[in-house]
Amino acid sequence: MITVNLSGVFYVEAGIKTFNLELDEGLTVGKTILKIVERYPVLHKYWVTEDEELSAHVLVVLNGRDIYALPDGLQTIIRNGDRLDFFSPLAGG
Repeated sequence: MITVNLSGVFYVEAGIKTFNLELDEGLTVGKTILKIVERYPVLHKYWVTEDEELSAHVLVVLNGRDIYALPDGLQTIIRNGDRLDFFSPLAGG
């Protein structure tokens, strides 16, 4: 089981801030994101592009590290007890 935390517009749209997710062993971050979108379809428009790629408008953090700072990026294997955080971009001026 992993813990998923949603912030900003993701939390507002999905109506939940934190939830646990049971996953099959060996699932990648990318596949986990698709599982979350299946559970909360409202997130699809924010997280997935027309080409079915991860949108540049979502910051994904695995156990406190930006997913793109990890050697395997979206192909990183999720492990029992991991935490995935999703942050929306900030705007200001």
